Amino acid sequence: MEAVYCGCRPVLPARLSYPEIIPAEAHEHVLYGEGELATGLREALALPRAWSEDWQRTWVARYDWAGLHTRYDEEIRRCWTTKREGS
Repeated sequence: MEAVYCGCRPVLPARLSYPEIIPAEAHEHVLYGEGELATGLREALALPRAWSEDWQRTWVARYDWAGLHTRYDEEIRRCWTTKREGS
């Protein structure tokens, strides 16, 4: 996801969490099916990205540490407080 955020042209399997992360309008250009990796790579090399890097960055911006660190800090603090109160 870091590479997608940095603007690299993604070629990803149409499984795991990728179909949920990649917008539906980009699926046909980004996701490949079982046994289609070589075809997906050829298409990615032949066709330039049909969208802006800025739009691509929005696909994965929610995973940026700048936005996540406070959520992690809060959750760790909550767990620590709960454990101490239960001890």
